[in-house]
Amino acid sequence: MALTLTLLLATLFAGALLVSALVPERVTTWLGCSANVLQLHTISILGIYPSFALLCWLAPWRSAFGSRLWRWPWTHAVLLLAAAQIVSLRWSPQPLLGVRSLVYLLPLPLAALALYRLGRERPAVAETCLRALLLGSALEAVLVIAFRLLPSVEIAFLEHPVARLFVPPNTLEALFYTSRNNVLDAAKAGGLFVNANIASAYLGMSAIAAWYLAESTRATALRVVAVLDWGAVLFTGSKAGLLCALAVPLALAAVSALRARRIRPVSVVAAPLAIAALCALLALRDDLFDDFGYNTLATIGSREQIWHYAVLMISQHPFAGLGFGGWEQRFELQASLTGGAPIPAHNSLFILWLQSGLPGVLCGLGLVACIYAALVRAARSVDATTAALALGICGAFTWYFVQGLGENFGLLGEAHMTPLLGALLGYVCARYDAVLEPYEHSETVRSSAAPSIIPAV
Repeated sequence: MALTLTLLLATLFAGALLVSALVPERVTTWLGCSANVLQLHTISILGIYPSFALLCWLAPWRSAFGSRLWRWPWTHAVLLLAAAQIVSLRWSPQPLLGVRSLVYLLPLPLAALALYRLGRERPAVAETCLRALLLGSALEAVLVIAFRLLPSVEIAFLEHPVARLFVPPNTLEALFYTSRNNVLDAAKAGGLFVNANIASAYLGMSAIAAWYLAESTRATALRVVAVLDWGAVLFTGSKAGLLCALAVPLALAAVSALRARRIRPVSVVAAPLAIAALCALLALRDDLFDDFGYNTLATIGSREQIWHYAVLMISQHPFAGLGFGGWEQRFELQASLTGGAPIPAHNSLFILWLQSGLPGVLCGLGLVACIYAALVRAARSVDATTAALALGICGAFTWYFVQGLGENFGLLGEAHMTPLLGALLGYVCARYDAVLEPYEHSETVRSSAAPSIIPAV
């Protein structure tokens, strides 16, 4: 097993080294942003299909050296979380799952470092990369809407060989057999995802980020993408996604109004339109609310069974957890619920605790707290544009974190959302530091020019 892990890591590192040597960092960052939604999976390496997007995100590893981004505490929290997961490999039944999680965690700091460096040295290029990252989400939104309206087309797509470029081939091979997922339900749609709930979280993050980036760049295309992504969340069929789609924008609008001490004209127009659309929908289908309530309660009921078993396992192994693969080996529910297949813990904190024990979940909570602290700090920037963008990214992260408490994509490691989060954090930190740096410089000059209290001899 040690030889297998060494070969896997060496191959990935060699690929990233080759890409970084042949292609400029700004180009690999743009390629990673552009290919993030497509992924473009390559050949199998010891059972893992590293995508072209992943290799592009790993390429800017040189940005880690000497970066001022390391002054932000959330970057230290990422390293502590990675260290906790590395230690838990020692008692993991399936260490390869842990290595995979660590590999897919890397795009968070590397994407952040790349966007931070570009944001400080080439702000226009950084903005172009981030715009490409968010514009790509429009393809996912269009596919979700099309697949929800035409479920047979989604099944045909998933069965077609071309789908192996966009979805990990091993995931597709198990989708119709041992690891069935909810996109096979005609009332769900995932686009390029095999799980509609994960698709809704990705679209929600992208919608909020695109709307607030459009506020700072005045880009009409980003506004269109934001509305399209938000609307596509409703077509995924995710109940948690629907609740976040209503709650997060309202919360952000309320915070913005409190900060500005006035109500924006767009809010005055949007609120009545949203209420009118909801009333019209309820009038067309008076049983819609009942169906939603029934389905939500059914979902919560199934989650409660999973969480009950997770709490039982945590109580038995509170400090070390079960290690990577331990949950899959131990978790068994009725065949009517699982079909005989293992089901993830459907809670990002439970997943961390089960994988890496108490140190893992504490590091995860610390990371969440540090990210919120960083965004609150950036939201207090003297630059109004940076402050507004930080508020939007805070909303996008809140959607991601809150929905993750009931889903199976974990705190970090989802191939699409982890680099998106990293890029957003790196970009807003770069903007904040760029605004703050002249003040720091003037304070340094002022202190060096101040007269000494010690008399000259």
